[in-house]
This record gives sequence, structure tokens and C-alpha cells, in this order.
Amino acid sequence: MKQINKSLVAMAVTMAVAGTASAATIDQFRMGAKTTVYGGERKATLQQADKELKQPSAYLVQLNAQPTSYALSGNQYDRQRAQQLSQNIAEVQQQVASQLQQLDKDAEVLTTTRYLAASIVVKASDKALASLRKNPAVKQILPVYDSKPLVAASQEYIKAAPVVQSGVATGAGIKVAILDTGIDYTHAAL
Repeated sequence: MKQINKSLVAMAVTMAVAGTASAATIDQFRMGAKTTVYGGERKATLQQADKELKQPSAYLVQLNAQPTSYALSGNQYDRQRAQQLSQNIAEVQQQVASQLQQLDKDAEVLTTTRYLAASIVVKASDKALASLRKNPAVKQILPVYDSKPLVAASQEYIKAAPVVQSGVATGAGIKVAILDTGIDYTHAAL
């Protein structure tokens, strides 16, 4: 049970850290398919955004290898075990990436993970991914979706349509939020 919980937590954090993963669908946030004018520029309708966002931008290939976080047991961190796990992950990642290149010469490895989950993030053809799923080193392949903030989805809800349409509030240069997992990936224990 403890192993399953670690894997689930590791996978959840990996998806969050991957940056472009989206846990919700656009349907959950739909406010109606309206065209919005913002600062004089025509923005995409939610229907157009739906079409763009339904296509995965990449795929997370979770590997059948223990992440280096498994070297942590309670308050004890086994550095030698972490190095062994890291070396094993690198070998499995290389093997899977090599197979992917053989299946699809245009395939691209975007990034790799090893601390919380052993995985690679790739762009590849559907055919190559289907073949890769058969590899015993591959646990699962998950789509990664980009998300786009749309003014149209929120301006009516917060009753800001007149302000947005007048061009008074453009939002230029404003940082709305900085999301952080709180995980220091450079920490000695990782």
C-alpha cells in the first residue's frame, strides 16, 4: 500500500511540475461560446480554443522504474540507493528514447524526470506511441495538454466586460500568479 501511495503522489507531482499539464477540461469552465474584443484585438472563441486544446502538445511516458525518491525511507535518505536508482532510470530512459527514435525518426524527447517519477516527456506520432506502449519498460503513456487563458471565459463572470472592451484594463505587464510546488529539486535529499 505504501508503494502505491508513493507512486500516486509522485505521478501527481510530476504532472503538476511538468508545466503544461492540465487537470481540467475546457468544458468545466465554459461560459458560452462568445467572441471577445480585448484591447482592439479579436480573440479566439471558446469553440476555437476547444479545438486547439483537445490535441495533446506532448506525452508523458511513465517508466517501470523506481524514482530516486524511493531512496527516502522515513527520515533516512540512502544516497547510494539514490545513485543506483538514478543510474537505472537513465538506462531505461535511454533504452525507451532509442526505441522511440527507431519507431519515429521525427520523435523528440522534451525532458526527463527521475526524482518523483521516472518518465520522459515526448512528442511523437500516434503510431510510434502505440508501439511504445508494448515495451515492458513503459508503465503508461499520458497526454499532456497546453492550456490558454481566455478573457472570454471570465470577463462575463466577473462583470468586467465593459472595462475589458473599453481597453482601460489591458493587463499588460501584470503578473497574476506564480504557481510553485514548493519542491526544491536541487535539495540534497533528491
